Order: sequence, then C-alpha cells, then structure tokens
Amino acid sequence: MIHRIRIRPQVASRVCLCLILALVPALSGQLQAQNSQGTILGHVQDPSGAAVAGAQVTATNVSTNVSHHFTTSGVGDYVLWT
Repeated sequence: MIHRIRIRPQVASRVCLCLILALVPALSGQLQAQNSQGTILGHVQDPSGAAVAGAQVTATNVSTNVSHHFTTSGVGDYVLWT
C-alpha cells in the first residue's frame, strides 16, 4: 500500500524560505574575498630625533621577493599604498 503525502503550497514555500535563510550565512563565509591591499606608513629620524628628508626606504614582501622603493618627504614621512 502506497501512502501519498500532500504538502500544501504554503508549507512548501515556508520550508524553501527556511532552507535559503539557513544556507545564506553558511555560504557567506566562502563569498568573502581576501584583500591583498594595504598601507605602510612611517617616519624616518636620525639618532637625535630629527626628521630625515629624502631617505630611501624599501619594503620587501618576503613571500614573493617583490620590493617597493620610495623616498621620505621633506618632514621624513613615507607612505606606500598597495
């Protein structure tokens, strides 16, 4: 003997909605992209604490061995945006 179960359309749509709402948070972690951008900033001083203008600064990514070179400003500041 075969028993058939009838599901009302309202119940089916509620079940689908609940499944979607349960899966969205679970999948959202996988949807977030990693950001490989950043900012390096600093200030170069001599031993007496005076700013060093025009100093050459190098930042190297040790994983890729890629270097970025830049020069400090007139007040010894540097900024690198990647």
